[in-house]
Amino acid sequence: MNRSPISSVLLAALTACSTSTDAGSGNRPAKPESPPVSNPTPADDATHAQTPPRPQSQPEIEPVSKEAAAAVFDDLNAFSVDFFARASGTDNAVLSPASVALALGMVHAGAGGETADEIARALHLSRPTAEVHGALATALSRWNAEEQHYELAVVNRLFGEKTVPFESGYLDLTGAVFGAPLEQTDFANSPDAARQRINGWVEQQTHDRIKDLMPPGAVTPASRLVLVNAVYFKATWRDPFSESATRDQTFVAPSGAKKVPMMRKVGHYAHKKVPAAGLAVIHLPYDADGFEMVIVLPDDSKGLAAVEKAMSAEALASWLAEGDWPRVDLQLPRFKIEMPESLRLSGILKAMGIERAFDHTLADFTKMAPAEAQLEISEGFHKAFIEVDEKGTEAAAATALGMRAGAAPPTDEPIPFVADHPFVYVIRDTKTGAILFLGRVVDPSAGT
Repeated sequence: MNRSPISSVLLAALTACSTSTDAGSGNRPAKPESPPVSNPTPADDATHAQTPPRPQSQPEIEPVSKEAAAAVFDDLNAFSVDFFARASGTDNAVLSPASVALALGMVHAGAGGETADEIARALHLSRPTAEVHGALATALSRWNAEEQHYELAVVNRLFGEKTVPFESGYLDLTGAVFGAPLEQTDFANSPDAARQRINGWVEQQTHDRIKDLMPPGAVTPASRLVLVNAVYFKATWRDPFSESATRDQTFVAPSGAKKVPMMRKVGHYAHKKVPAAGLAVIHLPYDADGFEMVIVLPDDSKGLAAVEKAMSAEALASWLAEGDWPRVDLQLPRFKIEMPESLRLSGILKAMGIERAFDHTLADFTKMAPAEAQLEISEGFHKAFIEVDEKGTEAAAATALGMRAGAAPPTDEPIPFVADHPFVYVIRDTKTGAILFLGRVVDPSAGT
């Protein structure tokens, strides 16, 4: 059976480059030159294997309590809200702050001193590093579980210059926590071929949804390491919409009223009003264990800016807390949002306090490679896609309807929830608390 319901993909990449500055400059700690390390290569494409795998002695990742893991993701969700406020602009938006956070997590694992501290502060991390790594490793294991009837893959990879002796401890740690192998790459002699290889890997992981993540010129002979995270998510609604119920209706966009296809469904949903913030919230579960989309709808058709201004991490957490389960007459537009060009991250990350990592005289990445490699971040890229429609698996929908429907015919009038003006949406994992996607719909006709 064809499944093409909610479908969203994204990734973020950070590139570290070398410079010609002397290794002992600035605050970078000196370190004796290490011997070359034979790094592991990916198993998915034999044509790119250059050396046999290095024997691994991956560090033990200590399990964390549910409370500690929840605290870690509370911190990362605060980063999500901060990143969204700085990166989303004012139009239709689809971002995955979680993807950016995972890429930054791999960078943080190789950073030392104030460089690491700046990254940790930008990520809003307040827990010990061991707890952060334990929470991330557990979440990634859940997200990449094979026995699931929905599609969710969160994958990481390091593309490293083959002449750089990357630290074995760093490779072991990123392998154990992030499941990120190192693929040796010839940046020095074939930078554009390396760029195309990275973009090709991204396309493969995202089912061809994300193309040309790294634009021409993003990789140069000075590039030394590219860290990539890719997320692909596809799941059916637990209670699917009927296509026959979809009608063209008016959506009040900032540029004027538009006729858009509006899906409609009457059913029981977690729903609440937040009068103090001037908004209503509804939770739309997927037929996927613990995953849902949440719609945050301003009461006023022109109230999105005020809602987003009030959307602190604490406020969003309170909005996302489930309310009652009334019958709701839900009306939601179909929408599709994709970024035509990659979002450059350097300016955003610097504004969030990550400055030393971009400065070759101050950056400390000696946990990744010897000081002589002079690593610094040159640029980061992020690209995302989302599509929302009625489609789903009929068998799963029947099971879900049976689970949600009451035993007696409903007699109460359903509460209207009509998303006919701009709103914020969240896709999250309720079991870990992680926000995977965060975006807004200002004009659903713009991407269709």
